[in-house]
Amino acid sequence: MTHVIKPGVYVETTILSYLAARPSRDVVTAGRQLTTQQWWENERRKYTLVGSSEVRDECEQGDPVVIERRRTFLTDSRFSHWMRGYWN
Repeated sequence: MTHVIKPGVYVETTILSYLAARPSRDVVTAGRQLTTQQWWENERRKYTLVGSSEVRDECEQGDPVVIERRRTFLTDSRFSHWMRGYWN
């Protein structure tokens, strides 16, 4: 079996915030949210996602409902390798 090494992508807080935020009424922000959601659904599997403790800390700030949504993206079982590899 061949092991393919995927290129790495650093996922910073803005990406997770766009994914977790309530839909924006601002047209530019709404467009960024949509683009981010589409990338997350369609492209992220092509990459090794890389994060930092700073991103995790920043995701714990703000609206409690949005914090929970961000946690969902950070702790999703599909990304446990990312969490273990960079944050534990």
